[in-house]
Amino acid sequence: MVYNISDEPNYGFKRKVHVNSINIGIGDLFNKAVTLFLVVKYYAPDGVTIIDFIPPKSVNLIADTTTWVDVDGNIVEQGSIDAVMTEYEFFMMMMTVPVVISDIVESKVTWADSLGRFN
Repeated sequence: MVYNISDEPNYGFKRKVHVNSINIGIGDLFNKAVTLFLVVKYYAPDGVTIIDFIPPKSVNLIADTTTWVDVDGNIVEQGSIDAVMTEYEFFMMMMTVPVVISDIVESKVTWADSLGRFN
């Protein structure tokens, strides 16, 4: 899975996020977390040619038991009246619903990009 994200904010290079792996920790011996292991790669203005002199950047997005969400999975403050479960619990609940995994990954990448998490 590869997703276009915003241009690099300092120099304007095109960027894409490549999904390396998805890890779902569900056992008591591991952290209860859903982790997206991502790599940001930089591209020439054509959006096809990789710029080799800029090293790829690894970014992990983690849904764990410390982040709270509302009924739609939007992050809210812990203790908020809208907080209904942790982000990890939300993703685990989504495993019981017929969903397209790439849609969930894409929405998480878009959300993280809007917060500047790839900068």
